[in-house]
Amino acid sequence: STMERCNESVSKLVKKKLIGYSFQGKDIRKHLGIPDLSRDGGKYKPPGVMIVPSYDLFPDTSQTRSTLISTSKNISILTSNGHVKVFPDSYFSDVIVKSFTSDLGDENCHFVTLHDEFKESLNVNETFNTDKKLKASIARTINWNTLQTNLNEFDHIKSWASVVGGSDLTTRTKCLRDVISACNNVEGVTYVGLHRIAGNISLYKSILGNCQKILPQHLKSCILETKSVEEILVAFELGVNVIGSSLPQLLAKEGKALIFSLSNNSKKPVQSHSFIDLKNPICARDKSPISGSCQCMTCRRHSRSYIHHLVQCKELLGKMLIFLHNFHQLLNLFSSINSESA
Repeated sequence: STMERCNESVSKLVKKKLIGYSFQGKDIRKHLGIPDLSRDGGKYKPPGVMIVPSYDLFPDTSQTRSTLISTSKNISILTSNGHVKVFPDSYFSDVIVKSFTSDLGDENCHFVTLHDEFKESLNVNETFNTDKKLKASIARTINWNTLQTNLNEFDHIKSWASVVGGSDLTTRTKCLRDVISACNNVEGVTYVGLHRIAGNISLYKSILGNCQKILPQHLKSCILETKSVEEILVAFELGVNVIGSSLPQLLAKEGKALIFSLSNNSKKPVQSHSFIDLKNPICARDKSPISGSCQCMTCRRHSRSYIHHLVQCKELLGKMLIFLHNFHQLLNLFSSINSESA
């Protein structure tokens, strides 16, 4: 009958459905196409690679189910195949160790420890009964930091301990002190979740500044995510060593191009910055590049009018070209910062 045929079709589909999700690490050098160290007689220096848990870096798009559930032993991440448990020890052995099987050099293999960041800071003004959850988040993160750094017996793999604490200065600094005392043999610390309070730049600067004062000189510091030029400059001014950013991508999605005017002042590397909205009709007949002083591929080969056309037609190429330009501008900024601070 028709019903029997439908049931048979459904059963076949169920058998084909993927169950679970694999968080198995891949050889980073092969996965990213990094040449071997033996290239050019050993003169080639491969780039540094840092592996980070990225579940905290993206907004929660689910309205009905939480993307992250944590317990004292593991976190459970919502994937396309349901919630999948990730344990701190298996994260290190199955992802970190297997990813760094190739020789990238003694200073090029880094990872951020698995952490439990309570997302209280999505809205600083919102009131919750957060004390218990926040304390549990900090306790788990410190325990997992200790476990993973103790497991790391490899000289070429550098550990970065996670520091959590939401938007509260007292709990954030307490977590940092506990991490410093509990975790030995770490390269530095990573301030997790600060991008969630960056809308309040004064609070962002206060928390980051106080943490940097507590941090011992032999330890480095890292921020995984920045979403504005102001956040990047504040982190630089306060001496953060590693600054991650999704700014080029975010601006490209909005059709905006970033332009920096760099200075020779080491304390203030950016003289000014501005944005060009390539969706603006005024760009339709503009044959000039996004920036006349920029040497990126987008500015050398394409005009504002062409990119405006691509953006208006919702062509993916438009966002790609804007991203390339924004990425080039950000690389120039960081290059200027590195040369001035060297």
